[in-house]
Amino acid sequence: MKKYSERFIKVMVSTISKHDKLEKLSVESWDISKLKQRYSEIRSMSTKKSYSKWKSSMDKKETTFSDRAKVGMIKWSLKHGETGSEDELLEYARANMKGVDHSSKVKKGIHSKYDSQGLISEEYNRRMKLKIARYYDIPFGNVSQEKINMYYNDINFGNKNVLEWKRAHLDNTFTEASAEEVEKGYSEYLSVRFQSSMLEYQNGYLRTKREWYHFNNIDQKLFCRSSWEIEFCKMCDGFLLDGTIQGISVPQRIKYFRSDIQQWRHYYPDFRVETNDSHFVVEIKPFFKCSDQTNKDKFQFANRKHGKKFVIVTENELKLEKLKKLFNGEEQWNS
Repeated sequence: MKKYSERFIKVMVSTISKHDKLEKLSVESWDISKLKQRYSEIRSMSTKKSYSKWKSSMDKKETTFSDRAKVGMIKWSLKHGETGSEDELLEYARANMKGVDHSSKVKKGIHSKYDSQGLISEEYNRRMKLKIARYYDIPFGNVSQEKINMYYNDINFGNKNVLEWKRAHLDNTFTEASAEEVEKGYSEYLSVRFQSSMLEYQNGYLRTKREWYHFNNIDQKLFCRSSWEIEFCKMCDGFLLDGTIQGISVPQRIKYFRSDIQQWRHYYPDFRVETNDSHFVVEIKPFFKCSDQTNKDKFQFANRKHGKKFVIVTENELKLEKLKKLFNGEEQWNS
């Protein structure tokens, strides 16, 4: 016999008790087959009642069309070779337009963009591979047919049986475990995974700290996405006071080519700092993150656009004296 979730059983009990005006306790004592049969009958009656109510209201109500709709209906009738007065054309369209397959318009629009069915399939496959590459966090070129089959199996497995999907992510000790033990073990697994990912952020860098920084020396605020960005803004606040810099703002985006998925993307550096005789586009990044391929692609195109004015501030450069020398032109950094 098919198993039903506790939530669905509660829904059936509640529906039957309300419809038949019975006590919930008495309905809860029914076996599952009796519950399902009565619940199906109530749903069927409700559907039929709703349909008959809708049909009677539609029979009574005279359908009206806007002027724009009438113009479209008249054009449709003329296009199909019908002649006559405006009312006759409208009546012809009203009687015959319901069975029209409007999907042909969509197909026509797609073909005008991609020229052929083959190119449509090719574009679909490209988007699917891109989705799979993101799902498994692998390069676009490494998406094989085997990986595609694995993706469909994972998705279907996760949708059909959430408990078994969670069990598959745990070790062999959970093979015969109860549902409660699996839930508890999976919760602990997620906690450990989150903590291990946070260990990457060393030397006080916290990516999840997000807040607005309100400058004391100018009437301005900037949104910071890490604890280091907030620290950088505090230093710049002091530089504004002593005249080392003249302003700080959000820089323009940079278009770059992401090599792992073979697509163009946009990159937003963190800050643009205006000095007395120049400017700098600043990216705040932990040193261990600078070697990521995606970041390398971003920095390559940022260097092309800004040259030596683009600087990367890691934990080694996020120091008051070093930044002051940079903005005063006493030092030059290689990004």
